[in-house]
Amino acid sequence: MNFLLYKLSTLLIFCILSLCANAQHTITGYFPPLAGQLVGLVGFEGFGIYTIDSTTASEKGHFALSYTSRDRGMGYLAAKDNKACFVVLANEDIQLKGEVLSAPESIVCLSGKENQLFVQYAVEHPKRQQALSAWDYLIKG
Repeated sequence: MNFLLYKLSTLLIFCILSLCANAQHTITGYFPPLAGQLVGLVGFEGFGIYTIDSTTASEKGHFALSYTSRDRGMGYLAAKDNKACFVVLANEDIQLKGEVLSAPESIVCLSGKENQLFVQYAVEHPKRQQALSAWDYLIKG
């Protein structure tokens, strides 16, 4: 009896874990300049890339893309101009708002903790590079 109960509980845990592993997450965005354009979510697999999802933005620039837990790591959003907006695919729903995909300073991450931190890093990175360059200049001077 205990062995049967053990097998059933193991099977149940395995089923729950496999369902969680394939959970769907959504990236929603509002970028008015992308109205009517095809927007794609692209993931990385080794040195290659693959399309995870794509959709056409509404006439107001709204779009929604889905990804699963298998699509973990980094990805990017791309539109007609092939300019990329990098996102962290971290098993969370993401909500973005902005003007230009390739300009991190124009993007606000409304939800998705990992992506909020990543956007903050991307916006602050040029300032760090500039400070390091100034420091290097002062050391040489």
